[in-house]
Amino acid sequence: MHLPRLWPHPRTGRPTSGTLISRLRTVLIGGLIIVLGVTGSVFLASAWRSSSLRANKKSFQSTAADLSNTLDAQLDTKTQLTRTLRAIATMEPKAGDTRFRQWYRQLQHRAPASPDVTAVFIQTVPLSGLPAFRHQAETDPAFRKLLHGSFQIIPAGSHPPYCLIRATVGTSNATSLYPPLLDYCAPVIPGIGKSPYAALIATERDTGGFIVTPLPGVGVPSLVGIGEAVYRRGVPLTTVAARRAAFRGIIGTSFDSAALLAPLLAGRRSLTLALYHRNIGGPEQLIGRTGAHPEGRSPGYSERNELGEGWLLQVTGMPDSPLAADTQGAIALGFGLLVTLLIFLLYRMLSRSRQQAWGLVGEKTALFVDIDGFKQINDRFGHQAGDDLLRQVAARLRTVLRDSDTVGRVGGDEFVMLIDSLDLHAAPELVAERILDVLRQPIRLPQSSRPPISVTASIGIATGRPASAEELMQDAHLALNKAKAAGKDGYIKFESAMQTALRDRIDLQMDLGNALDAEELFLLYQPMLDLENERVVGVEALLRWSHPAGETVAPDVFIPLAEDSGLIVPIGRWVLEQACAQCAAWHELGHPLNISVNVSARQLERTELIEEVRTALHSSGLDPETLTLEITETVLMRKPERTAQLLTELKELGVRIAVDDFGTGYSSLAYLSQFPVDSLKIDRTFITGLALSSEAHALTHTLIQLGKALGLQTLAEGVEERDQVRALQLEGCDLAQGFLFARPLTPDALERFLCDSPRPIGSLVGAARL
Repeated sequence: MHLPRLWPHPRTGRPTSGTLISRLRTVLIGGLIIVLGVTGSVFLASAWRSSSLRANKKSFQSTAADLSNTLDAQLDTKTQLTRTLRAIATMEPKAGDTRFRQWYRQLQHRAPASPDVTAVFIQTVPLSGLPAFRHQAETDPAFRKLLHGSFQIIPAGSHPPYCLIRATVGTSNATSLYPPLLDYCAPVIPGIGKSPYAALIATERDTGGFIVTPLPGVGVPSLVGIGEAVYRRGVPLTTVAARRAAFRGIIGTSFDSAALLAPLLAGRRSLTLALYHRNIGGPEQLIGRTGAHPEGRSPGYSERNELGEGWLLQVTGMPDSPLAADTQGAIALGFGLLVTLLIFLLYRMLSRSRQQAWGLVGEKTALFVDIDGFKQINDRFGHQAGDDLLRQVAARLRTVLRDSDTVGRVGGDEFVMLIDSLDLHAAPELVAERILDVLRQPIRLPQSSRPPISVTASIGIATGRPASAEELMQDAHLALNKAKAAGKDGYIKFESAMQTALRDRIDLQMDLGNALDAEELFLLYQPMLDLENERVVGVEALLRWSHPAGETVAPDVFIPLAEDSGLIVPIGRWVLEQACAQCAAWHELGHPLNISVNVSARQLERTELIEEVRTALHSSGLDPETLTLEITETVLMRKPERTAQLLTELKELGVRIAVDDFGTGYSSLAYLSQFPVDSLKIDRTFITGLALSSEAHALTHTLIQLGKALGLQTLAEGVEERDQVRALQLEGCDLAQGFLFARPLTPDALERFLCDSPRPIGSLVGAARL
């Protein structure tokens, strides 16, 4: 059998001068590669050896930081659950176990709590209040199941006042630790001995602070309790006597510290974690410790990280895989020499024939794959679980590809797959569908008792033969962004229009940079009506852009561009000045209107905002009490402590603060009392659903009652139907705005509208539709 040669037969005769020059150039370049490679290898080995100890320390610090961030997120969930249930107990004093469980199920849909967490409302019950407590317990369906037909306080012979559970939320296994009629104020509790709860309840009653304490002897050795007091609403709590008189009970959240800490150390055998907490005015106390040395600290490095709310995590030990300096240097030298050899051989291969080199490249297809919701998986299960998940995802992606194809990870949760389009027997779209199918199959994490996890992905596809692989990946990434914007769990193929859209976005951003100086921006004003007397009491300033091309650009198009580029800062300053000046002009015409101005996240991050508001009020002569600054709930909760301080300084100017799009997250329920806000603008999604679902109606009712309980004004956004107005009036909502009353108007159109404002809402509706 004759086998074809890989290289052509050597030619006879003397080589030409061109051949000699080519060979000489090849030898010189090859020698230069070897010299540079050896020199670089020696330098790399020396540098790597000297930095190995620093790398070990940085690795440990990075691990400690990751563990602290993960633990901080888990502790924050438990703290928010405590404060949210305290807010419910304060707002709805008659709520029982059934009502608390309804709220808990709603909270679980948005931010699920850990399965080992239990929260109880322990109420102080005097002897005179015991009949009423018993009546409510026996008529509450959820609580009645726990009584098993008997109302008997444990232990027998307890003396009032009693400390009895009013409601319990959590998993059935965790809630079984809390008998329904156990008197937690009794000096001695059966099965426990001396009660640790009586002192905790008394301390919480008198201080009203956030208290954390271990609960030894309660069946779980590592049980930890978080407590916050519940007081009667509207009672000043300035003295200990006042707090004792208004005290209703305590929200107690308990969790297993061992179950909290142990998963963090998965695969990290040399580390020891110690969790501490310091109550206000109290000493630092150990909450739990786990790891290689559960009785002390591990030898090696030590990091103590403050987590907030008095929590502190100490991490001790060594990095996961420390290497000796000499070993690192030897590895670096060997690696450098190997790379030098490979580069030299690659150069020799490519230099044989340019035609062969070009023949290696054909039409390619790139698939950019991004795991949907990977950050939530990291936050929920920890970084170790996230790494295990990525490894299994990579393994499944390899099952879809052929041996000639390539897959690689390019980011935290992003993968790129390169396939040869000319040899591909199926369309790239079918490959993407196959990827989505294999990723949807449940994934069971190793060394985990949790149920399997199902993930989805977004995929961008680009096919062609561009000038470089980087351009092909850029096209695939553009398609990926389109797939994510389309709702995720799908794929989009790159089209040239995407490049056009990107260029249009860049052009639009450049035009926006000139819009302010070119006086292309203008304000419209949408009326706000008092639902009690159906009169206009204020307006909201809304920004619009008249583009030089002759069209009005929608705010949801150009405002995100302004946010990303930072142009929102000068534009927001201009909006504030214009709105204050216009409102002052209306006051001079006899229209005593209030005006609301939206404040962006970029503006709220700057302390200069205070001086900008002061300047706008001074130059316009506007009464500060008539200016309201609207801040969305999402922006408000980004950095709550810093935001609260800035809002307090703004309030000192005399302006009002409103929370826009309220109700889109439950975290603000716990933090709301910390912010100096005056009104709540209920998000339009709740108003739209008033007539469509009982759940939306119940949530709207709760949000309005929350505003009343906290002494805040409530305003409904997006009112478009008369039935919505009637429902809001019955609920006691204060103000409303929406297309039912009027669309955003120019200043002249608004003045004409104000002349008709004394008419009932029905007639205003007709005017708004003209």
